[in-house]
Amino acid sequence: MGFKSKLYLAFSAILALMVLLLGMVLVMMHTINSNINEVIQERYEKSRLAVEMEQKILLVDSNLKSAVIDTGSDKAMVDLTELENAKAGQQLAYASLEKMVASPDGRGLMARLKVTMDAYEQLTSDIVGLVKLGRQDEAAGLLRSEGQKIIGQAMNITHELKDYQEQITLDILNESIQIYNLVQRIVAGGTILGIIAGLGIMVRVIRRLSRDLKEVETVINGVRQGDSANLPRINIAVYDEIGNIAAAFNEMAAMLEQHHRREQDFIAAMEEDNWLKSELAEIFTMLQGVKDLTALARMIICQVATVTGASYGVFYLAEHGCERLTKLAAYADSCDDVGVDSFRFGEGIPGQCAAENRSITLYNVPNDYLKIKSGLGEAAPAYIAAFPVSLDDQVLAVVELAGFSPLNSLETRYINRVLRNTATIINRVESSMQMEKLLAESQAFAEELQTQSEELQQQQEELKLINDQLEEQQKKSDQKTLELERAKAALEERSKQLILSAKYKSEFLANMSHELRTPLNSLLILTQMLTVNAEGNLTPKQLEYLNAIHNSGNDLLLLINDILDLSKMESGKLSVNPEPVYLANLTTGLANQFMLVAERTGLSFTVDVDEDVPSSIYTDPMRLLQILKNLLSNAFKFTEKGGVEFRVKKAANPEWLAFAVSDSGVGIPADKQEIVFEAFHQVDGTTNRKYGGTGLGLSISRELSKLLGGYIDLESKEGQGSTFTLYLPVNLSLMPGQAADVAAAVPENDAVSEEPHIEESKPALVRAAGETNLNGKKVLVIDDDMRNVYALIAAMEAKGIIASFAQTGREGLQRLKENPDIDLVITDIMMPEMDGYETIRQIRKIPAFYNLPIIALTAKAMKHDRDKCLEAGASDYISKPVNLDQLFSLIRVWLYG
Repeated sequence: MGFKSKLYLAFSAILALMVLLLGMVLVMMHTINSNINEVIQERYEKSRLAVEMEQKILLVDSNLKSAVIDTGSDKAMVDLTELENAKAGQQLAYASLEKMVASPDGRGLMARLKVTMDAYEQLTSDIVGLVKLGRQDEAAGLLRSEGQKIIGQAMNITHELKDYQEQITLDILNESIQIYNLVQRIVAGGTILGIIAGLGIMVRVIRRLSRDLKEVETVINGVRQGDSANLPRINIAVYDEIGNIAAAFNEMAAMLEQHHRREQDFIAAMEEDNWLKSELAEIFTMLQGVKDLTALARMIICQVATVTGASYGVFYLAEHGCERLTKLAAYADSCDDVGVDSFRFGEGIPGQCAAENRSITLYNVPNDYLKIKSGLGEAAPAYIAAFPVSLDDQVLAVVELAGFSPLNSLETRYINRVLRNTATIINRVESSMQMEKLLAESQAFAEELQTQSEELQQQQEELKLINDQLEEQQKKSDQKTLELERAKAALEERSKQLILSAKYKSEFLANMSHELRTPLNSLLILTQMLTVNAEGNLTPKQLEYLNAIHNSGNDLLLLINDILDLSKMESGKLSVNPEPVYLANLTTGLANQFMLVAERTGLSFTVDVDEDVPSSIYTDPMRLLQILKNLLSNAFKFTEKGGVEFRVKKAANPEWLAFAVSDSGVGIPADKQEIVFEAFHQVDGTTNRKYGGTGLGLSISRELSKLLGGYIDLESKEGQGSTFTLYLPVNLSLMPGQAADVAAAVPENDAVSEEPHIEESKPALVRAAGETNLNGKKVLVIDDDMRNVYALIAAMEAKGIIASFAQTGREGLQRLKENPDIDLVITDIMMPEMDGYETIRQIRKIPAFYNLPIIALTAKAMKHDRDKCLEAGASDYISKPVNLDQLFSLIRVWLYG
């Protein structure tokens, strides 16, 4: 549509608008007049209802007064009925008025009237109740006091409501008259102004068209002088011919600006690429000819930190043999030594970067994580980044940076390009260093070969001279060879004699063990019986002598055991029997045993087990306990004040444990610390020494520790105490040649015996048996040694047992057949003709004695003896020397259990 058509259309629209406006005004005037009439009628109705409300209130009051005044019951009931009717009319008038009142002020008056009416309703109910009860005086008083007050308030509110409605009616009437006069004036003035406005619009439109064209011309002319990055735009008011021209111009300007931006982005990318190539060329020029990894790392970390603006940097070199990163160089290194010295792959940010072969960046670094320092102060970095240096997916190094401003994409590209080429350089430098090392080694080898060649030439000349001398000595050596062969034969004969002597020695010691333990058994039994002093005829001094004899017998037993152990070590027949050993049970037992020693000697005793030690180890429990008892006994023996500490901890090797026994005793001089482990040696070896003992304990302990795969270490200062530490592997593996058990190491009839081992059978039943009466029980003792027979029979008779004896197995069988009422048999194992095993088997063959309790007794305390006794048919087993309490406990168990 052209400009002319638009003008005609605009002016026609103006004229039509004016005509429409005139018609609307006339209609509005008519509508206003109708509304005024309607409002007046509504206000009149509200005023009428207000007056009616006032009348109803007065009627209710009148009826209430009549009901109070009339005393007759019939008249009062009529008044009450009229009162209810009046109240119903009052409520109806109030409901009609409430529906019509909508203004806020009117609602407020209605609310007040409602409150007053409710109060009057309550008062009316109270008065009616009093009237019905015949209490007219009280009702009249209440009506005069409260009723007239409430009626007055209600009447005032109705008057206010009526006056309020009348005033609104007058206000609406006056306002309607004013609006009507105003509309007449507006219609006349609007018509004149519409004509004037139409002429003004015509002039304005013409001027607007001229101005739009001028604006288009001005903007187009300004393009030649403006910035191509920000071209001017034409404001499009309407989409006519001029608007289309402006839209086309704006689109062209946008395309020109987009072209300019692309040009600027291309220039910026070229500048960044040129900067990147320049910096890369600079650093790679610096790195040419570097042959040392430390210098290479220092140059790379310094250049990268400088170019990227980082304030902190560390270069870690990877050690692939152990998968570990080692710090090689740092940037901004302070006296606190920037950076951790090393990381495992996967440990920390550098370790994780190496493990995953990817860069890792952290932001929002906590203030207490790291401080970047300068001469003016220190602050936390804004970021921490780690970059891998990899070649063919193998991480050769890791670079860690930190700074105040986060890395941008260009700096990240620079770092990746530098590190990618750094991997090749590291590989080259390592190869170069390896070649130089090999070259230096080859040169040294060549020089060594040259030296050896010269020496060989010299030696060749010397060999010629020596050869002549050897020929002369050959004859002499032949003669010496004959002499050596004769000496060798003599040595072999001597060796056979020594082996035979060792065998005789072992057999002698084993036999001596049996021979010594047999009289020792009767000695200990009799002294134990005498110390009870059942008849009360021994003096305290005699009891003291008996205790001394009993203790001496026990010491003699320990000495026999030590000598036997030493003999077995020398003959190589001492064996180990590994099994799981629970450290909690071991330490608890030692603590209970030696705590009594500590209390008796007035020393402190502590047992400490580290938390990181395993709950159990695999070793020989008896040998381990023997070693620890020896060490603790020595600690208490040589400590007069202070205390003893026993600690179990892990050794430097995690597969080993350390059992340390420390004391505050006399200590051991440095020149005596080795000889204390020799047999029959002590620090003080004189006859008038202060501390007793044979000197076998440490020697046996050291040999036992070797059998268990460990060793004993000693740390001591004279006068300051000593620390003996037993080091043992957690799992004992038997070495070739070691016996897995005693049966495999020693033949059945071998005389070498084990350490006496008292087997406690059925401990719960022993405790349950308590002091059960043994009076009248018949026990048969079979033993060829009358000393043991005498001691045992005396002990049993003291308990009321009827005891008999037999000196051989055959005699024992005969006694059983003659006395079938025997309750229990105690038989020795080592007897002539028929030993204890065969005696037990023969007894079990007799049906009448199949369930007869039989206790085996022997001085040969082999570990497998108990199994052999039980296998032969014995009920239980006890070793010599016999502990009477244990013996009687076993008797009670088998007689009453």
